Amino acid sequence: MPCQPAEINTGQLLIGFNGTDTASMTTPRPLPDGTPYWGSPNIRLQGGINDGKARVDPNPALTPNHFIEVRVANRSNQAVQDVKIEVWVCDFTMGVTPSSSLASANPGGLPLEGFAAGPINPGNSFPITCGPWKPTAGDAALNGGHVCIAANCYLNDGSDGSPLSLRPAPFTNTFSFLCDTHHGQRNIAVVVQS
Repeated sequence: MPCQPAEINTGQLLIGFNGTDTASMTTPRPLPDGTPYWGSPNIRLQGGINDGKARVDPNPALTPNHFIEVRVANRSNQAVQDVKIEVWVCDFTMGVTPSSSLASANPGGLPLEGFAAGPINPGNSFPITCGPWKPTAGDAALNGGHVCIAANCYLNDGSDGSPLSLRPAPFTNTFSFLCDTHHGQRNIAVVVQS
């Protein structure tokens, strides 16, 4: 679906959609329709089988905590500080929005949050971690374990023009992955494994 003019935001901050979409060589938004934005290498799972596969133990008490790392790049010509991220783990069949988030990761649709005080120098990126998330057997059964991690980044003071948050009204908030450098997505798998 084409971006509406109000959705287009090539801001100071960037969650790159692929390995070449970086602070120094970013692809301006909007991205063309059909761009495979859902495999961002800048969104990574920690504590799972690998950075794209979460592990649920058959004994729920033994399921490890998982954390989500989002690498945020500074596209501006000045250092930035107070960078925040919000992350939702979503059921893609309901659309990738806060309202489709999994209860195991986002009770009540609230995001997992992370923060970097900075500074993040121009052209550099910084990993910000949030969590924990303890996936469940229900998550592994949902869509064969296919879920989507959606992330939003912003400067805490709003000086980059990004929305301060996608909350509190999840039904009216959507991600604009093709249109906004502040949004990123990574599809992952949730599997049951001892």
